[in-house]
Amino acid sequence: MAPDHITISAVLNACVEIGDLARGKQIHAQLTPNDIHSNEFLGTALINLYSKSGGGLDQAVAVFDDLRRASIGIGISVWGAIIKAHTKESQSEKALSLFDDMLAAGVKPDQMLLSTVLSACGDIGDFARAQQLHSLINENRVPINSFLATGLIAAYSKCGALDHAMGVFNDMYSSGSPELGISVWNAIIGAHTKYPGGSETALSLFDNMLTSGVPPNRVTFLAVLPACGNISARTCGKELHALLDRIGIRLDDFLAAALIDMYGRTGGLDDAITLFHNIRQHDLNNTPNNPHNNVCGISSWTAMIGVYGDHRHTKEALALFEEMVSPSVGLKPDAVTLCAVLNACSHGGIVDTAFDIVDTMESRFGIQPGVLHHSCIIDALGRAGLLAEAEAYLLGNQSEINHFAWTALLGACRIHGDVQRAERVEKELRRLAPTNAEPRVLMSNIYAGAGLWADKDRVRQQMKEEGLEKRIPGMSYIEVDGKVNEFMVADKRHPQSDRIHAYLAELWAKMKEAGFVPKTSAVLHNNMTEEEKECHLCHHSEKLALAFGLLNTPEGTLLIISKNLRVCPDCHEATKFIAKLTGRRISVRDASSWHHYDPTTGTCSCKDYW
Repeated sequence: MAPDHITISAVLNACVEIGDLARGKQIHAQLTPNDIHSNEFLGTALINLYSKSGGGLDQAVAVFDDLRRASIGIGISVWGAIIKAHTKESQSEKALSLFDDMLAAGVKPDQMLLSTVLSACGDIGDFARAQQLHSLINENRVPINSFLATGLIAAYSKCGALDHAMGVFNDMYSSGSPELGISVWNAIIGAHTKYPGGSETALSLFDNMLTSGVPPNRVTFLAVLPACGNISARTCGKELHALLDRIGIRLDDFLAAALIDMYGRTGGLDDAITLFHNIRQHDLNNTPNNPHNNVCGISSWTAMIGVYGDHRHTKEALALFEEMVSPSVGLKPDAVTLCAVLNACSHGGIVDTAFDIVDTMESRFGIQPGVLHHSCIIDALGRAGLLAEAEAYLLGNQSEINHFAWTALLGACRIHGDVQRAERVEKELRRLAPTNAEPRVLMSNIYAGAGLWADKDRVRQQMKEEGLEKRIPGMSYIEVDGKVNEFMVADKRHPQSDRIHAYLAELWAKMKEAGFVPKTSAVLHNNMTEEEKECHLCHHSEKLALAFGLLNTPEGTLLIISKNLRVCPDCHEATKFIAKLTGRRISVRDASSWHHYDPTTGTCSCKDYW
């Protein structure tokens, strides 16, 4: 008896599940065009076969085009399959175009497909299109279930519209929607964690979720743990670690990596090392009897290498990498691992080793150098002051370079005051990323640092005219007695503000008596006297956080501060003096890496190389 279309569709779907493309092709070869054209589910199954089992997008498109040429009514399942096939291959623009074709054909989307299309909007940052889809959902009174809510939140947050994402969440929360489940909570927590300045809200949302009686799952912890790292909330991070153990979520490679990274970013290098060694020992005790219970995989190794690099323990990072790829461990690095190793080289000023890794990564590990690896090389060269070599490297690898690498070089131009090279780089960035404000801000700061105030004002005016006046305020965080305290430049919001500013003024005077000379060139304003510039420098956010820490902790306590931007030259030099004057160990994590200040020598672990 010949199988019917339902049976054939089921077998094709089974081929997709087990990844058996060859058998699926054999079945396809035995089907007549009429078989395929007469049954929508059969066409859907074939598209899924080729898009999900390694057959390639072209073959999936060929099936779809054949269905369209047959002039038969294509239903939602076929449209959904081909649109998802394109999003899977990062062809979001084409996915959106196909969605438009579907609407023009009179086919109404379902909730799952709308979620997929919203994902495409987020992937390309198309905020206007995300809003259009949201309007379409409302106009057609499509119920917003958990899949759709998650899609809307993710799309808006990826487009930088966190207020719109929060609006979707608040509508569900205030209405008591039964669809407000764990996936929606995870989406909004993760959105705030990734958004500049949103980490405190992410932690608050997590607390609200627990209060609402929604138990966290492993994805929740993956979303919220980085928030602790962003604002140096080590106490909260430890509480999350304890909660994870208490509710019985088994540690896996990804969770272990998130915990290692959290400890590293909150200043707990020893905690990160201990956790890493513990999970390695766990695996040794379980291997070979229960290898499926192993925890320490490539993500955990990569996280530990990254933590060593961030803390400028370059030798340890490189030694751990070589141990990982040695026959005794036998793990193959991925592209992210190699980026972590290259970053460690950059922070340690080991340019030659960075080049060796990039030159041999394909022959050793079968991984071609990508955009991020080339960006790491540019960063390493730039930090070392080898700007001509960095520019030559960029020009020699243009086909494999994007705006991130050029931005890294522009940042190096700022560090080393190379105005002419910066102008060339910024011109290229205007071509590659015309709507990105960061290169314009960097260029205006380069002009200001060189005293070229008219050029600085010109760039700022252009940004204003083009609607690019976006600026992330400098924020510094310090945890005292389990509470994270936040400071901005000249901040007076803190309850102890008067006391902090008075203490800092006294400390500033003592520093100058001890020989400290403020780096007023770091002030990027031309309408200030030298005295006003000194006053401005005295009230930078990290100095306020440092003063608060000195006032509110016992002598001898290590002070740990995190900052969302790169530490300025004056704050870097001032912290050396403060460490020595007060006898305090001070650790500051800026947007790049850690700076550990020695109170005995008055020096920084970066050796003024950052």
